Amino acid sequence: MPTVNEYTKLPELVNKILDGNEFLITREGEPVARLLPLAGRLRFPDLSEFRASIPPSKTSAAELVSQMRDEVDEKFG
Repeated sequence: MPTVNEYTKLPELVNKILDGNEFLITREGEPVARLLPLAGRLRFPDLSEFRASIPPSKTSAAELVSQMRDEVDEKFG
């Protein structure tokens, strides 16, 4: 577990904690507190780069849904 001193900027720590990290806070080299994320409160990963890498579809969402419904109708009548 990484150790930080009491003068570390809290907003920076909070962002790292939300990413799942834990920290031991020290004062004059002695541990005084531990910061850790609340269970179930982890941040979702940033997928913006991944989304941007996906090429746009030539078929609209409405057309895709219609095609899927037609396939289900053909299969199950």
